[in-house]
Amino acid sequence: MVDIDRGSQRLHFRINTYLKDLIGRELLTNKYVAVFELVKNSYDAGASEVVVKFISSEKETDASEIAVIDNGSGMSRRDIEDKWMNVAKSYKRDELEAIGRGGLRTHKIPVGRKGIGRFSCDKLGESLHMYTRTDQDSSWNHLIADWKDFQDAPEKDFQDIPVTILEEEKPPAIAGKLVKGTVLVIGKLREKWDYESVLRLKRHFQKLLDPVTPAGSGAFNITIDAPFLLREEAVRPASESINGPVRSTLFQELGEISTRISVTLRNGILNTKLFDRGELLYTLDERVENLLYIDAIDADIFYLDEHSKGRFTRRVGIRPVKYGSIFLYRNGVRVFPYGEPDDDWLGLNARKQQGYKRYLSSRELFGRVALTDTRGIWEEASSRDSGIKDSNARNELVNLVNKKIITRLEKYIVDASDWNIPINKIEKAERNMKVIELLAGMALNDKNVVSVQYSDSLTETVRERGAFGSLESMEGLSKDLDQEKRKELARYLSNIKESLKAIESEAEEAKEEAVFLRTASQYVKTGTLRLIAEHNLNIISRRLRPALLEVGNFAASTNAPPEILREIEYAVQELELLKERNKLVMRANWNITKEEEVDIPSYIEQYVRQFWIQSLDRRGIELEIIGNGLSLKKIVHPEIISLVLDNLLDNSAKSENDAYHIRISFLGVQDGKVVFTISDDGRGVPPKEKENLFRPWRSATAGSGIGLYLMRKLLTENGGELRFVGNGIERGMKGASFEVQL
Repeated sequence: MVDIDRGSQRLHFRINTYLKDLIGRELLTNKYVAVFELVKNSYDAGASEVVVKFISSEKETDASEIAVIDNGSGMSRRDIEDKWMNVAKSYKRDELEAIGRGGLRTHKIPVGRKGIGRFSCDKLGESLHMYTRTDQDSSWNHLIADWKDFQDAPEKDFQDIPVTILEEEKPPAIAGKLVKGTVLVIGKLREKWDYESVLRLKRHFQKLLDPVTPAGSGAFNITIDAPFLLREEAVRPASESINGPVRSTLFQELGEISTRISVTLRNGILNTKLFDRGELLYTLDERVENLLYIDAIDADIFYLDEHSKGRFTRRVGIRPVKYGSIFLYRNGVRVFPYGEPDDDWLGLNARKQQGYKRYLSSRELFGRVALTDTRGIWEEASSRDSGIKDSNARNELVNLVNKKIITRLEKYIVDASDWNIPINKIEKAERNMKVIELLAGMALNDKNVVSVQYSDSLTETVRERGAFGSLESMEGLSKDLDQEKRKELARYLSNIKESLKAIESEAEEAKEEAVFLRTASQYVKTGTLRLIAEHNLNIISRRLRPALLEVGNFAASTNAPPEILREIEYAVQELELLKERNKLVMRANWNITKEEEVDIPSYIEQYVRQFWIQSLDRRGIELEIIGNGLSLKKIVHPEIISLVLDNLLDNSAKSENDAYHIRISFLGVQDGKVVFTISDDGRGVPPKEKENLFRPWRSATAGSGIGLYLMRKLLTENGGELRFVGNGIERGMKGASFEVQL
């Protein structure tokens, strides 16, 4: 071990005057960032108002001085000496840590931490006059700094260059009636500030503060005052005005004309809302686990189609692609460079190249992600346009935003809406059914989902328009037919109307009987059972549609226009959907009240041949029935048998299962029950998913996870059984096999 006391000397670091440039002019990459740092300081000082004033003589076309005036807490003489004059000292760091411990009572969380913002003045100009006063002072402290003194003395140490401080009774005239706060007057400007520069600064200011909750939870207003530019402003369009308070109403305006997803994370619960043109479609609450860095987050992200892009451009005066995309805010103030036109911090554009029609890019999105940082984790890098310093924290944020926000917006825009706005009720009804399927797969397949609610608007289009609306449309379109054909079509439509009236009458009677709707009203309100109902109705409608298209043969034989054929298709589809809704949703607790004596094997074979053979054949899937020499009559609910067959056959026939052959095998009668299996040659059930197969809220496929659980529940409650036998059990069938007893 070295004896440092024997013959040793003590040395000290010296600080050269170049330090000023190193931590100021070189770290602050441009003049706009320098102004932002000064405004952030005003915010951290508790100001509610800050004015950025550009001063010029009458003959000049650009500014000769910049003043930043705020009504914050100001600084005492001791504050100036101990904090402002202490290079790289950040007193805000202590405040932030106190907030994290709950020890500091304040309505704003500081956004600046590194103590380098004071050198923004040097970035902007050679001279500085700072006037500052607290509410405890009797006079104003006036500090005068000439940064050129430091540049002209490179051989001297930084601390050897003096600055001047005076006491003044009043602030400069440009401060008006200000009684406390800080006034910075920066002269001998290093760069030109003309109309275009000030306009660009204003547009940056519009993005500087969180537009949804301006600058955190406290009110904070920025005003630009450039009187020498008023004459030029008078001939500019309104979107290019610069003088006055900085306002941004983009988020409110876009909400009425675009698709928006809004997310809030508090206490480990993520709340997601999806809106389309101001209409709430669904709300989802879920637990989010294993977050190390993110405590609280708010986000609003808009999908901009061509219409909303045009509205954006007219409102702002610049195209969205040139304005920016998804901005990141920390404690109410923007973090650079996230969201800049050439910044792809979420990696969206690279992903877009992998599938142009499958993914969204930054060119199609606009919005904000706002972090609340009380632990000081989300500190910005020293270079003020390098973003968040901690790469692990940044990666956690990127993953969360992409997985929980962007992907869900994509599912709606790409999968449900197919990139288009529905232009009529038929398209809207089809879109809404897809949304319900997506919501089921997204929400109910995740064990972390706490609750899900979806708007009545998702189903009201179908209920509102209904099959009667389709018939009325067909009658209107039929005017182009000759008189004889119009009469034939009218008779056909009249028969459908009579059927619809009878079905709606049954539905009303069922509503009156529905004890389920009274006793389980709370569950209905949360949307869970409604979601189950819609899921099964969707399966049924998809299954029946190919066969029911044949009903349109009459209209086709009369050479009816294509519009009439489409309306007939829709009307018949809604007729069957209404019929099944009457049977399944309106009855108490899924127990169909009407029982019938049925020969079960015969019913199964007839039902499958009637509704499934043709449908599967059109999809290139062969359906085989073997071993049916059985006969067993029982009093059962036929609708339950149909539902079980529909769900099992629908699972086998899904495109992702990649099956070409489905087999129904009757095995015999056991304990008074018909035993049969449904097998296919598809991909089978993955080993890791077998234990979750019949668990609610889990699924082995991309579906909602409701079907198998619900079918087993129905069978068990009615004396039957459903179980997974395994993969590759049936000869020639490498896929899954399910055994049913009923």
